Amino acid sequence: MFHYPILEWDGYFRGALHLYGHVPDTQTAHFDSILGPRAVNVGGDMIGYKPISIDEVMELVAARIQADQDGNEYSENHRKNVEGKDYLDFLC
Repeated sequence: MFHYPILEWDGYFRGALHLYGHVPDTQTAHFDSILGPRAVNVGGDMIGYKPISIDEVMELVAARIQADQDGNEYSENHRKNVEGKDYLDFLC
């Protein structure tokens, strides 16, 4: 976990995840499009100010990767989910 999002993290080329915070939910689509499906904003405002388990993070990343492989734009879906609060329902 890192305080800020970074473009390349230790293990990036080996499938490692990047968990970060400090970015308000208004910037979600921007960072999703840049960082890819294995970078997850786990800032308090993104997860309902409740703890999130690594299993929930892994489920979210797997869904993002699958959507990416299916040709869906996961970042657009993710942005819509954040606005509709389905993202929080998914995690809680």
